[in-house]
Amino acid sequence: MTDKDITLERTLRVPDGSPINMKPCYLIEITTKNAAGKDSRTEFFIALELPDLTFSSYMKAKGFFTDGDLETIVSGYADIVRAQTVDKRNIIEMYFPWHTVNYMRSLVYNANKNK
Repeated sequence: MTDKDITLERTLRVPDGSPINMKPCYLIEITTKNAAGKDSRTEFFIALELPDLTFSSYMKAKGFFTDGDLETIVSGYADIVRAQTVDKRNIIEMYFPWHTVNYMRSLVYNANKNK
């Protein structure tokens, strides 16, 4: 060993199965309508990474749809992501037309917490 080598004790290790680097997640709110163009409903999609915004007519995102109200999703998104990503078959790639997207927000950034 050289002077620059560091020995980690077993107690200082990251526990097995712990996420080391969790990518920021984004909440996308979309409005969908039935085939007749009536009866719109709001749906929430959690994107597991920053959606691709380079397309002129749609947004491409990888993640999953989730149920619940906005406050529940924002406050408990880490648990929702952990539960849904256990099975990789829950993760889908979606293309949302821009006219259906109401907004997209970061679930990690919190202005009050980061002051």
